[in-house]
Amino acid sequence: MRRNLAFPIVFAMCSPMLAQTYTISTLAKTNSAAGVAGVAVDSSGVVYYSDGQQLKKMTPSGAVSVIAGVAFGALTTGGDGGPASAATFNIGAPGRLAIDGQNNLYIFDNHRVRRIGPDGNINAFVGQPVLPNPAPIYSGETVPALTFALGVPADWTSLGLDPAGNLLIAASNQNRVFRVTGTTLSLAAGCGGSYTDNCNPSTGDGGSALKANV
Repeated sequence: MRRNLAFPIVFAMCSPMLAQTYTISTLAKTNSAAGVAGVAVDSSGVVYYSDGQQLKKMTPSGAVSVIAGVAFGALTTGGDGGPASAATFNIGAPGRLAIDGQNNLYIFDNHRVRRIGPDGNINAFVGQPVLPNPAPIYSGETVPALTFALGVPADWTSLGLDPAGNLLIAASNQNRVFRVTGTTLSLAAGCGGSYTDNCNPSTGDGGSALKANV
């Protein structure tokens, strides 16, 4: 269902002569009280968004369909290695989204990242289905992405891509940004919440990103 709820928003910038009017439009209606936690747009203009425990897409013409997850279904993650249409997500997921130039869709699912390829199959990409207890402490080394214990709540995470198409994961509760290259994960910026002696005592501007406080 597509609805347009248009109303003007006026931003006054120092002078009424510089005021500009913008319009907000509703692109799609959600069916979950949880609302939308992530949005991504591919190269052809298709919009992907989370709706409760489902992932949906909306074509430029406005047609909406479910591509992954089950509404009010299982509260655990499942379906890796098979069609995304049969996959399930943890409660509170899917979360943040990102999409690369090959239209691989990355989804944050509780404490890991999953990927839906152009073929429609979903696979684990970063992290483990069950978080180890206690979770190992990351100390800056390069590790296999699938063994990494991300351990980050969905609302403390952002996903993005660098110019080379590598996935970036911003984990605000760890004060770090991680990069996934191929099947390995490494530290891209930040030095951790403990602020060890290797950290720049200030913001780190002008220095190594690996010693910056983020």
